[in-house]
Amino acid sequence: MPVSATPAWKPGQGPVQLAAGVLTCAGASGPLSFTPAGGGGFAGAEISASPTAGANNDFDPGGSPAWPGGATTPYGILILTDGGTPGVCNLTGLLAGLSRQQVLIINNRTNTATLNDRNAGSTAANQFFIGDGTGAFDLTLSVGNSVLATYSSTLSRWVITP
Repeated sequence: MPVSATPAWKPGQGPVQLAAGVLTCAGASGPLSFTPAGGGGFAGAEISASPTAGANNDFDPGGSPAWPGGATTPYGILILTDGGTPGVCNLTGLLAGLSRQQVLIINNRTNTATLNDRNAGSTAANQFFIGDGTGAFDLTLSVGNSVLATYSSTLSRWVITP
């Protein structure tokens, strides 16, 4: 993923090293911060949420800050839990994200969780676009499985490529 660094670092200035979780760039002074080029985000904050058994339209995981998270630290991991309402659940949509936001959706429920392709139960901007986007490709996550969803501001949908 392309990144920008502050303060500016240019290729050829020296090696980039990652040691003990700290990234250093030769030739740069002061603390460094990196952001994905063009905005958006990956591996941001983590949130657990409990959809109810059955259909969940325009699912809003909540959180603090509220979903989809802050512009500099959008949520990057969404863990689906039972939260007192076990049973098979369907997500017909997920509250719209930030442009290019990537979210790893993990099913940590005791039953399957199905993400519905272009389901009219949710508004278009919250829907999942799965596979060929015909509405015929629902994605079932078994217990412990996950999938990566990316929010496309062009399509105004969460895009999932199974």
